[in-house]
Amino acid sequence: MILTYEKIRELKQLEKQDKLQELPENFSTAVAEYIDLKKGSDEEVSANNLIKGLYALRKKKIINLACLFYKTHKIPDNINDIEKELYVNMMEVIKKYHNSFDELFKNSSEIEEETLKKENLTSGENKINLKQNNSESNEDNSNSRENEDKQELQNNTHKDELDPSLVKKEIRENLFENNSQKDKLTVVFLSDIPEIVTPTGEIYSFKEEEEKELDTDFAIQLKELGFCRFKQ
Repeated sequence: MILTYEKIRELKQLEKQDKLQELPENFSTAVAEYIDLKKGSDEEVSANNLIKGLYALRKKKIINLACLFYKTHKIPDNINDIEKELYVNMMEVIKKYHNSFDELFKNSSEIEEETLKKENLTSGENKINLKQNNSESNEDNSNSRENEDKQELQNNTHKDELDPSLVKKEIRENLFENNSQKDKLTVVFLSDIPEIVTPTGEIYSFKEEEEKELDTDFAIQLKELGFCRFKQ
C-alpha cells in the first residue's frame, strides 16, 4: 500500500475509538518506506508523532485486554505480530503476579488457622485450670463462692466478645453486606465473548445483545474496550 500523511492521521483518529482497530496490510513496512521518503522534512517529524501516538493508543488497549484474558489466553482480533508478543508476555506477567498473590494468601490463611488452634488450646487449658481452682475453693463460705461465680460469668462473657473466630465472622458478614450494596451498571454486549476474566478472578461468557448487570468499574472497563454499551 502507498501510505500518505492524511492516511496516518485518519488511522490515529480511528484508534481513539474503544476497540482495537484493524491496520492496513503490511502497515509497518509501509510506514518505514514513507518515513524514509520524507526524511529530513517537516512532514517526517509530524508523521512520526502521529505514528507514535497511534501505537501508544494500541499499547494501552493491548495491556487492558491482557488483564482481562490472562486466564483464557484468548488472542484479540486486529493485532500484529509485535503486538501479539507484547500481549502474550503481559499475560504471563499478570498470571505470575496472581499466582504469587494466591500463594501468599494461602500461606497467610494457614498461619492464621494455626494461630486460632493455639488460642483455642490455651483457652481449653485456662478452663481446666479455672475448674481446678473452683474445686479447691469449695471450702470457702457461700458468699465467696457466689462472688467467684459472678466473676467467672463476667470473664466468660468478655472472652466471647473477643473470640477471634466471632470477630472474623462479623467482619465477613460486614464485607458481604458491603459488596451486596455495591453500585451496579446494566450493559448490553456488542459481540460474543467466549471467555473473559472478571476482577474477582471468575470466568464468564457473554453473547451479542445479552444484557448483564455488572460492577460499575468492570462495566466501565468493558465499555472502554468496545465490548459493550451501557443500557439506557
